[in-house]
Amino acid sequence: MKTALFLSAGAIVAACSTANAGIYAWDWTRGQPVSAGISDAGGTLHSISTTFDTETNRLAWSVTFSNQVTDGFTLVLSPGPNPKGHPGELAIVYFDSKNMGAPRASVYNYNGENTLTSYRDGSPASGTQAPDVITNTTFESGVFESISAVDADGKRTLSFVMNATGVNSHLPLYPNPNGNDWTGVAFGEKVGVWLHPIKNLSRSYNDGGFLTSWSGTHGWMDGNNISTRLVPTPGAAALAGVGGLLMVRRKRA
Repeated sequence: MKTALFLSAGAIVAACSTANAGIYAWDWTRGQPVSAGISDAGGTLHSISTTFDTETNRLAWSVTFSNQVTDGFTLVLSPGPNPKGHPGELAIVYFDSKNMGAPRASVYNYNGENTLTSYRDGSPASGTQAPDVITNTTFESGVFESISAVDADGKRTLSFVMNATGVNSHLPLYPNPNGNDWTGVAFGEKVGVWLHPIKNLSRSYNDGGFLTSWSGTHGWMDGNNISTRLVPTPGAAALAGVGGLLMVRRKRA
């Protein structure tokens, strides 16, 4: 009986560890350091909150600005490195809130350049290559579970929740030249960020909802190897409690 209790506890602890490995979060507020710095030219950054579920590929992203001038942003996330210089590995999200009542987003293979040109040039090779389009809010339903642009108390918050399963399983039209695997938008214990807020946004779309132009005054936040935190799930916490109880019972026996 003692052995049975010990095995049950071990199994529960193992299950708990697997469950705990699921969701990673990063929260930033103004005043906290960022490795490569900040420019507020596209809007004054106030705070960021993001989570990524490594089991379901669910990405949630929310950025708040201290003023109400930002018309959108481009965003690239990595599992640690600064996304710049990593073509054919990561996805870039273009978030358009020029129309605050109907924000929209487009996703492409990031060309690795320190520019906003992935929507029209898919590769860092010389010349201009056709963009590697992945998805957008009008082209494919269900990818973006929610998307919002909200003004309140003098601030502006731009947010989305994405089911990134398709994005993270994308086969890049222009694979990484060094042979690095495609990641998409995933991150875990570390996250790298390449965020470019933009104001005075001018943009246009084709009939498929993909961008044909994107320009304006943009700022940035760059960061690499930023530590995240593991978010315990309610189920994992319950399993941990039961596992601990069984271990205590075994010791008393």
